[in-house]
Amino acid sequence: MTLPTIDLLLRSNLIFTPSGLIDGHVAVADGRLAAVSPGAPDSRLLASAAEVLDLTGHLVAPGFIDVHTFFVGWLAEREGKTIDDPSLLANPAGVRDGFAAYQRLLHSRGVTTVKEMTFDAERGIPELLASLQSDGALSLNVHVMSQPVDAPLDLDTGRRLDALLTGPKVRFSGFNIMTDGSLSDHEAELLEPYVDGVAGPVVDWPAIEKAVLAADDAGFRVALHAQGDRAVRRSLDLLERCRRDESGRLLLRHALTDLEMTDPVDLARMGRLGAVAEVYPQITSRRTHEQAAELLDTKVGPERRNRFWQRRAMAEAGVVLACATDLPLLIPDIPASVDHACWGRFADGGAALVDGRTLAPDELLRAWTAGGSWDLGTEQETGALVTGLRADIAVLDSNVLTARPEALAAIEVVLTVAEGRIVYRR
Repeated sequence: MTLPTIDLLLRSNLIFTPSGLIDGHVAVADGRLAAVSPGAPDSRLLASAAEVLDLTGHLVAPGFIDVHTFFVGWLAEREGKTIDDPSLLANPAGVRDGFAAYQRLLHSRGVTTVKEMTFDAERGIPELLASLQSDGALSLNVHVMSQPVDAPLDLDTGRRLDALLTGPKVRFSGFNIMTDGSLSDHEAELLEPYVDGVAGPVVDWPAIEKAVLAADDAGFRVALHAQGDRAVRRSLDLLERCRRDESGRLLLRHALTDLEMTDPVDLARMGRLGAVAEVYPQITSRRTHEQAAELLDTKVGPERRNRFWQRRAMAEAGVVLACATDLPLLIPDIPASVDHACWGRFADGGAALVDGRTLAPDELLRAWTAGGSWDLGTEQETGALVTGLRADIAVLDSNVLTARPEALAAIEVVLTVAEGRIVYRR
């Protein structure tokens, strides 16, 4: 039998596969995973490989998937401007250079796919992505999601973007819809009142309902941004009115984003519906233990602490989790996300406010990979190290699955492969 020419051959004792870690090798040919197998590669495979890397002691994982990023926000921060500054996107060459730097940053963190936010005033970003794809300058896989801000959700916008962004590197992924806002600003919609007596937000649920049902009927998925437990409940009420199969599960991959505060009853509903949870595993890096405790206790009271960051309950309810950063709010950092979402630590290293809310490291790594691909509907293309899938690979210089929390900060991405091509090497 004639072997294919192997472009890249990776050897490691820590290869993260759907069945767990294996000691073996990964072969890449023509942008695909030609082999993911235990044991050493045979002599013929070695002889056919253009490049062989011994990554013993390094964790070889699928490329990471960030399901909430915002290039324009990142560019504004880099340029020291506001996102609505007319000059921010005025120079097309400068914007292209900015996106190239944005790609490099994401690849340096092992990210190979993103769900990228654009507002309804798109300012040329979808056209930029289509142009980069046409020019062969797009190494990220980008799923564009439109967020209505200046006007109600417009199905014609969805149809236009769906026709413009036809893949394979850039596609339209539906609509992001805001419901409530931040707890710290009293903008999270709660099932019970704020303990400091401040009124909560007034959410236009009839308008949101109209948008969600129209999008679902037109075949567009939605991601509902809900932070408070009442907003989560109302969002699920709407999703229950969307089209479902005979088992009661959603026909489209609708998602809830953020889910800072939830009721376990609603997480069980979410699991039954098949709605995806887009969570922010690094979010506790933004506060110390004391600051988080003060925020929760002064806004909702210590007895409601157990409603926050319930990723363990989500997983046990059968909810598929996908990971997001809201870049530039956070920069993707998988070792840091293990520290915060698995060890439960805050920015100062302080312990979790409530025990039993965290994920196991392997669950989190699956959320960064397989969970993201499920969310984006690309599980037949990427998200796992399985023969035949796209060769999107991230390599960390140590094993985040077993590292102690004090060792996580030193772990780095050393290699990123996007569709078989090395796009980052430390």
